[in-house]
Amino acid sequence: MAQQLTVPRSEGELRQLQDQMYSISKEKIKNNSRPAFKDLIEIIKCDEVIISAIHRMKSNRGSKTPGVNGRTIDNILQMGYSEVIKMIVHKLDTYKAGKIRRVYIPKPGKTEKRPLGIPNIEDRIIQECIRMVIEPILEAQFFEHNYGFRPMRSSAHALERASHIAKWVNIHWVIEGDISKFFDNVNHRKLLNILWSMGIRDRRLLMIIKEMLKAGIINETEVNEKGTPQGSILSPLLANAYLSKFDEFVTKFYEKKEMKTLKSLRHRFDALKRKGFKQVFLVRYADDWIVFTNSKANAEKMKFRIQKFLKECLNLELSMEKTKITNIKKQPIKFLGFEIKCWRGKGKSGYVTRSKPDINRIKPKVRQILNEIREINAFPTEDEKLIQLHNINSMIRGLIEYYKYATRVNIVFNKFSKMIGWSAYKSLKKWGKAEWVRACDSSNLQIVHSEYTEKLAAIRVRGEKIAITSINMVRWTKIAQKNQDETPYSKEGRFKYLTRMNRRPLKERAMELNIPIDPIIMLSSINGAPKDKFNNFEYYMNRPYAYNRDKGKCRICGIYPSRQNIKIHHITKKLSINEVNKVKNLMTVCKYCYNKIHSQKEINCDSEINKKILKYREMMS
Repeated sequence: MAQQLTVPRSEGELRQLQDQMYSISKEKIKNNSRPAFKDLIEIIKCDEVIISAIHRMKSNRGSKTPGVNGRTIDNILQMGYSEVIKMIVHKLDTYKAGKIRRVYIPKPGKTEKRPLGIPNIEDRIIQECIRMVIEPILEAQFFEHNYGFRPMRSSAHALERASHIAKWVNIHWVIEGDISKFFDNVNHRKLLNILWSMGIRDRRLLMIIKEMLKAGIINETEVNEKGTPQGSILSPLLANAYLSKFDEFVTKFYEKKEMKTLKSLRHRFDALKRKGFKQVFLVRYADDWIVFTNSKANAEKMKFRIQKFLKECLNLELSMEKTKITNIKKQPIKFLGFEIKCWRGKGKSGYVTRSKPDINRIKPKVRQILNEIREINAFPTEDEKLIQLHNINSMIRGLIEYYKYATRVNIVFNKFSKMIGWSAYKSLKKWGKAEWVRACDSSNLQIVHSEYTEKLAAIRVRGEKIAITSINMVRWTKIAQKNQDETPYSKEGRFKYLTRMNRRPLKERAMELNIPIDPIIMLSSINGAPKDKFNNFEYYMNRPYAYNRDKGKCRICGIYPSRQNIKIHHITKKLSINEVNKVKNLMTVCKYCYNKIHSQKEINCDSEINKKILKYREMMS
């Protein structure tokens, strides 16, 4: 029986709906059945989902990249509120995917390039709307040790899971899997059937997803009959749904083996072991995966079974050349840019697990950093040179943040430290008077540099010592195994995640307060001309955030206005259209103070309220 869902009217209700869908799906799976959700398209088309999707997208750097039609998120934000909503709803009602602009980016550590598809911005908004609605349903059903492109999960969790199995489960034969051109070979019909089986029972939505998958590439006449375009917002979620069948196949041999009497995971594994079942553990990150098992013979059998399943059930090819079987005690395995190997030590099995960055993946990154360092002096102005220096430091810190979970990260990074340091010194010397300074004495990146005395190449700019950081300023960071209760789709899951990350909870927009929307805010047009170009979609979207920041209080008189008396005021309209509607330029005022700011009548500076009104009048003029 299909579940009945209510269309949300606020961000709070949208979150509750997502929690509800996740909870229903989780409960169904627990009871060995499948969820069924109909009429999802009505939820996708509602104002709150569209507003939330656009708000999520505008903070994404990729939203500034134009598709085939040349439009970006800024074009959407500068449209009228009702104009945007009607456009997205109409496009969903008569969906026809636009052509995709294709670009190519280099693969890590390889000469070949990976194709990325860039849909039109309207298509990306629709994809985000769909993702927000179907992700809670699918997320509840995914295998717990699938860590790729899922909320509150990372490659560090996958690395820790692999290290844990090698050390504590004490099995050391590993299949290093490689699916040949996975994203190019996803079968559309099978994918839609999988989505249906996982509870997406809205045929209209499935037809829209099918249309998205078939979207053609600009300058190419043929549509895509198979594959999911990399770079698409929906692509990672759909890929995880497709490979969920692979997860089910592998885990049924051991991790998810049916046991009627024993509920405890540990007792179940002990019982399986006593009965002679071969141990098989899967760790997956998108299309990268490894399978641990207890003997070479079993590894060979599993490899054959996996190859047969992928070909017959998912129309995928296992690359026999790249799929290796390795004894992790003798040779390291390569997974997600890390090398993992077991060494003799004080572990329970007489072995400990060590990991380090894959040096073949590091070398191209270091070459790119060295090239960027040499380019510093190609920039004509001091400010442009400083921006380039900041970008270089960001690249170095990005490498450190990704690989800091490897136990031997310092040993590998130390090999490149002097090379980068001397290259930085020579480049800065051409700029001006370069010098070597202790990291703790530099003026930039003090959160990191204050803990080190290592000498860094630096340049004095306006009295500040600006240094290029060291790749060796990294300490191994132990990460706990993923807590499977952490999820964005339950109150308890969000609390556990925020506690672990030591973060504050996100504030919801105040849409449930029903701040009155003036007709002018809707940007209705007379003879095609907007009444006020500043009151666009971005203004409407950001007003509740300004209200939340001000805690619902008038910033002039300090009262808490009623719903009918709230006004969200532009502090100044002298900014560009891309800046004028940012939250920092909006403030909550009551209707009385709002009218006084816009009034031409003279007032005396005889009170603090009048002084504030005169101040904001001056900023407005």
